[in-house]
Amino acid sequence: MLALIASLFATTLFASAQEVPPYNPHTYEFATPEFQQVWDRTDRPVQEGVAERTWMWGPGANTDLTQEPYAEADNGERDVQYTDKSRMEMPVHPVDLESDWYITQGLLAWELMSGQVQVGDAEFVEAFPAEIQIAGDPNSQGPTYATMGMHLDSSPRTGGNLITDFMHAGGNIEPMSHLETYAVTDVDGDWQSVEGINQPIANVFWGFMNSTGPVYENGNLETGPVVANPIYAVGYPLTPAYWTWVQVNNVEQNVLIQCFERRCLTYTPDNTQAWQVESGNVGQHYFDWRYNQVGDISDPTPPVDDGADDTVDDGADDSVGDGADDTVDDSADDSADDSVDDDAPTVEVSSFSVAPSLSTTLVNTSHTITVTVEGTDDEPFSGASVSATVTDGPHENTALTSASTVTNSAGQVSLSYTGTDTGTDTITVTVAGIAGSQTVSKIWSEVSVSVSPDDSTNPYFEGFEQVVMFHALTVFNAAEDNADISLDVDQFFIDFYQSFAVDPAANIDARIEMVLKEQLGEADVEDLMQVIDDAGMNQHTFTVDISVPAGGTSTDFDVLVEHEDDSELLDSKGNELTNGEATKEFTYSAEGVGFDSITVTVEGEDFVFQDAKEWIEQPVSTDNKLDLTPLNPDPKPVGSDHTVTGTLTESDTSITGIANAAVIFEVDDGPNKGLTGAGFTDADGAVDFTYTDGAEAADTDTITATASYLDDDGNLVEVAATTSAQKEWYFAPEYVLITSEDPYDHESHADRDGIDVTVTMYDQNDQPMTDLDGQDIDIDLPSGIDGGGQMYFGGADQGYAQTLQTTNGTVEFTIISSREFYTRPTDVVINAEMPGVTGSEDSETITFPGPRQFGLTIVKNELDGARQGDTGLELAGNIYNPDDGDDDLYAVFKTTFSHGSYDCDAGENFTDVFEFTEVDTTPQEDQPHREPEEYAHLMNVSFECESDSGDWVGVWGNRSTGEDIYPGMDQTDTFTMTVGEETATGEWTVSADMVDKGEDGDDVDDREIYSTVSQTFTILGQLGLQSNYAGGATNVFSGAGGNSAWSSLSHVVEEENGEVSTAGVSSGTPTQILVLSDFGFDIPDEATIVGIEVEVWRSAEGSEPVSDRMIHLTKNGTSGVGDNLNDDVAWPSSITSRTYGADDWLWNTSLGWYPSDINADSFGLLIRARGDNGTAQVDAAQITVHYEN
Repeated sequence: MLALIASLFATTLFASAQEVPPYNPHTYEFATPEFQQVWDRTDRPVQEGVAERTWMWGPGANTDLTQEPYAEADNGERDVQYTDKSRMEMPVHPVDLESDWYITQGLLAWELMSGQVQVGDAEFVEAFPAEIQIAGDPNSQGPTYATMGMHLDSSPRTGGNLITDFMHAGGNIEPMSHLETYAVTDVDGDWQSVEGINQPIANVFWGFMNSTGPVYENGNLETGPVVANPIYAVGYPLTPAYWTWVQVNNVEQNVLIQCFERRCLTYTPDNTQAWQVESGNVGQHYFDWRYNQVGDISDPTPPVDDGADDTVDDGADDSVGDGADDTVDDSADDSADDSVDDDAPTVEVSSFSVAPSLSTTLVNTSHTITVTVEGTDDEPFSGASVSATVTDGPHENTALTSASTVTNSAGQVSLSYTGTDTGTDTITVTVAGIAGSQTVSKIWSEVSVSVSPDDSTNPYFEGFEQVVMFHALTVFNAAEDNADISLDVDQFFIDFYQSFAVDPAANIDARIEMVLKEQLGEADVEDLMQVIDDAGMNQHTFTVDISVPAGGTSTDFDVLVEHEDDSELLDSKGNELTNGEATKEFTYSAEGVGFDSITVTVEGEDFVFQDAKEWIEQPVSTDNKLDLTPLNPDPKPVGSDHTVTGTLTESDTSITGIANAAVIFEVDDGPNKGLTGAGFTDADGAVDFTYTDGAEAADTDTITATASYLDDDGNLVEVAATTSAQKEWYFAPEYVLITSEDPYDHESHADRDGIDVTVTMYDQNDQPMTDLDGQDIDIDLPSGIDGGGQMYFGGADQGYAQTLQTTNGTVEFTIISSREFYTRPTDVVINAEMPGVTGSEDSETITFPGPRQFGLTIVKNELDGARQGDTGLELAGNIYNPDDGDDDLYAVFKTTFSHGSYDCDAGENFTDVFEFTEVDTTPQEDQPHREPEEYAHLMNVSFECESDSGDWVGVWGNRSTGEDIYPGMDQTDTFTMTVGEETATGEWTVSADMVDKGEDGDDVDDREIYSTVSQTFTILGQLGLQSNYAGGATNVFSGAGGNSAWSSLSHVVEEENGEVSTAGVSSGTPTQILVLSDFGFDIPDEATIVGIEVEVWRSAEGSEPVSDRMIHLTKNGTSGVGDNLNDDVAWPSSITSRTYGADDWLWNTSLGWYPSDINADSFGLLIRARGDNGTAQVDAAQITVHYEN
């Protein structure tokens, strides 16, 4: 009925200067809290990863709030916002805020299919159906909304019906039995009782429409119906569900599509189960069609006020007017048979033929011609009017007659007349609707001569390969037809074909008999050989009938068969007449493509049957398609098997397979060039070719194929593969080799990071496999460090065994000690092997040398991430000397604190930047040379500003024992530090040089450096906060649901004082929005906002609870930003404060918060309450902003 309304109220398109709304997928926030709540319900769980299913709307909004013409809306425009899957619409009629229909979607799918743009409850703009593909990858083949729209009026299938209807890209429907394997059925339901709605719904879609899963209800994650109201979500079904063949993620596959009023759903069986049913991108497609193809539309005329009460919410979707089903297109002439598809292409008469073209008949007998008419679809045309008249000869102007001169269901009609005089007639035939005519000849004679057949065609097989194929296919068809013959036709074909590849000169009949005897007994072989003989390849048999009346003198007759090149194919003389009568069969062999003529000579007269036989060149042309799969499979090891599947289908646009076709595969190029295989296609048109690589060469094979079969007319059809297939062979991994490198730099005594290990794969030719990725290699470290330490893989202690995957044929890793440094050389055994490859293992013993001298490393650094003013931060260094020599090592340490963009001032005090408050020396318990109590504090710390570099530099190293670092020493010193409140923020570097102690007075910068270590750390600014009360308050009306304004707005500003602003609530209708602003913040411009807290003092009065409807931050004073923190918690009866947000949470605002946002007068809070009967009361609201300097 929508189409009928559209035809009555349709307006016309006109060019407009209006710009296309800005469109950028998933980048806009939802413009109203109601839009956000609708999206949150179904798609927020998908975005957060707690639900795995199709998007109902999409990852975000694709446009900002957009105004579109709509007659019933204020000022003739309604607010909408587009997503991938649909369009959200603010209400234009009064609707309960809690109703499923508060936010509507529009009949986008119906508009795309019908070409009508809805601009009012009962107003439509006439455009054109969208030629946009419904499903599949962009620019691939598949049904469009326009082609799907051709089936809006299709007759419904019966519930429980197994869906096998396949829609071609052009919209034609074809049942395909192989689709039964998906077991998808139609489901009937209550929706079919709605006037004009009669289509069932595919069970996979109905199951999804009634499924449950994670959803957000009032901000809480719950389990509930994914689609709260199936009709709200998708609308009523408008078309049957059809299978189609489209490309999805570059893979062609079967996809089921059904279009409803609002959406089109798809079912892709090859997807993972959670994503098999998806909502199509109708929102994307509709926006493109409406704005980029149709163009802007004129504003509709506002409706006439009929005085009816339009405030009553009857629950129907009032975006379509009366709630009835307005989707059925009944604008066509209903006096016609609506079961006929008016949109189907019209078939008209196209061509005709007449037989016989020439014959001889006795006078005073009847002669009949047969006229065959075909339509523009190349099928027999029924109902064509045919006429035939003798236009020259002894019976000129005689009309041929019949009981009916109209063609029957076979496209044929027969017409007759009787000849009374001898001579030759010319008969002219015409068909109504076809320009021109055709003529045939009729000889009336005292002698009757006829040839049967006198107008036939046969294939002419030329060349060795065609002849061999004819024999093979003839045997195959005969074996298929005879259930008593058990012949392995695939093996027969392979043996037969390959035998000729070896010996092309072999006798065909002898060779085929020999191959058959390998499988069958003598009797079955004789039967099949007889079939070949009866087939009479390149032979034609015809019958000559002669009747000479009494008084004739001839006792015999001659027959001559000539090819169109005048060569004689048969010259049979002296054929006997008995009492003037003869009926005799003649057989001859053809010698080429073209026409043969037959001449019968009797009673001294030649009866010529011109072009009585046509020989057709082979093979004949076809639209069939042969595909090979896989085209480019993953490489395989040399010497393994590979299977290629050939699939023969009727055409590019059909997936119907052709059975019983012989397919010859050949490796056309590559290491296995010359290998062949053959077989016959199954019911799906498929046949496999499996071969074993025998070339033992790493290279790529190119595989081609040709399919052959005999069509219903006996013609040979040959189809070459559309694309050749490739198969890459590689040498299989044979073994691995382990190599290692110690990156320790002995000269500079740098810290050692462990030992780098490389495991390389080699093939059976002892060549490294540098191009192989993803091969598993098992690594095992069975032994550990002598003396208690253990080895493990670099980066983290991950145990002693791992499986790694190769990159470019290798795996690389570093092994280190669980102790950062160790005291003596250690041997470590590494084992590596490829799992499942026997003999691939390798083992390597690696010696860890241990440090050669002594050094310092930073093992703990709590300064990283500290803030200005933080105390109790630990910075720890480890000093070691594993040298086994007798000499003590004397050294001091030079430590530097530097900042990338800060230079110290010589007048500054280092303790104002970093202060060392405590030094804790923890000697190792197992030192071989000293007892723990002999160790004193290591360092006396004093830092000064180095004027040249602007860095803080400290030098220390005095020990109370008068000695420094002993052999075997391994000691950790921990410093407890404080960060100054004015310390520069950002990245600092602490570095330490172990240098020769030198003599007193020596410049430390000139001493030998034994070891260097450095680490970076970042100092953060102090945290700050500001808390302010609202300085202003206003009311904002939102949508059709805000009934009660807030009173006494001055009571809600400033601090809480017991004076309240109030608003009444009833019947679940929310209040208007209370906007609190002018909070008077003065956040520093360089600050970073880290959290926002809101504290609201509120209470409620009345018989029913009052609760939050909206607790929203706002930047502009009108629309909410981030999460709405409303919930169902009832407001207390006395004024009580409640806190929302947190000191480290930003309300999920995707665009972030900046000081300029907070300091603006428009920054504030949106409050809205709801309840059934009561009064909401707000005393004050305070916002606290946490920030980092």
